[in-house]
Amino acid sequence: MSRPPGEDLRKVARMIEVLIEAPEGLWLREIAKRAGIHPTTVANYANSLLSPILDDVILGKDEKPILRVLKLKDEVLERIGRGETIEEILKSLVMLKYGKQRI
Repeated sequence: MSRPPGEDLRKVARMIEVLIEAPEGLWLREIAKRAGIHPTTVANYANSLLSPILDDVILGKDEKPILRVLKLKDEVLERIGRGETIEEILKSLVMLKYGKQRI
């Protein structure tokens, strides 16, 4: 039996946990390695669901980047510092995503 289509919030939560442990940011493949998630999945989530909470630094030419470093935005780290859980942040992300689609 396969997983239902759509985002796997457990994988998203693992990515966020990895990025919390490295507030200075990590390159995409290192996030994938530490979270145990395929790099393509990490890139897909970074480009979609997680894009509102990530700072994305691409080193190299636009057409062919050498290195892509992702980090949580300072605002997100502050929310975590105030005691918000990953689940609360994910819920607000999902609501934000679906709210944008209705416009």
